[in-house]
Amino acid sequence: MANVVEGKPDLSHCAWARCVEHGIYRLCGIDPKAEMGWKQYAISLLLLNTLGVIVVYALQRLQVAAAVNPQHFAAVSARGFLVQHRRQLRHQHELAGATPAKSR
Repeated sequence: MANVVEGKPDLSHCAWARCVEHGIYRLCGIDPKAEMGWKQYAISLLLLNTLGVIVVYALQRLQVAAAVNPQHFAAVSARGFLVQHRRQLRHQHELAGATPAKSR
């Protein structure tokens, strides 16, 4: 872990991992020696989280057609997804103390 933080990851024992890492860097246009500023980090964080929401939404909407759906669950409706997401966000804010808990 210390090697990674110092910018010198030790992949010498695993040649295939080093090749995969360099291939991903090349594919994404990443310079492994360059520093990442806070703005670039914030944009990357938002894009990755947005991509995650889209993937989860697609999986939930398409689960009815999935071959690995032995219980034959129905697809989640678009409204159900948004309501569930809103509840989860509200719960996270309540746990963090960001907003007072509403009485239900």
